[in-house]
Amino acid sequence: MAKLEAEGKILAGGVAAGKRAGCFIADVSSNDELNALLQGLPFWGLLKWDITPLQNFGDRAAQDRQRAEAMKSSL
Repeated sequence: MAKLEAEGKILAGGVAAGKRAGCFIADVSSNDELNALLQGLPFWGLLKWDITPLQNFGDRAAQDRQRAEAMKSSL
């Protein structure tokens, strides 16, 4: 994990204090790239993975504005 962080593939993360759990933010361009990154970890098959794709705030705000405008015009 430290190597991936040094390479810039992991932007932030760490282990939960007092637990056998961790969390990290990966900088990948696709689901396939994330899959390859995870499968390359030596403990890949030993853990349960929960993946949450993130969208940047600006893109989300623009999409929400577009949806609001589309709803207004349909009324």
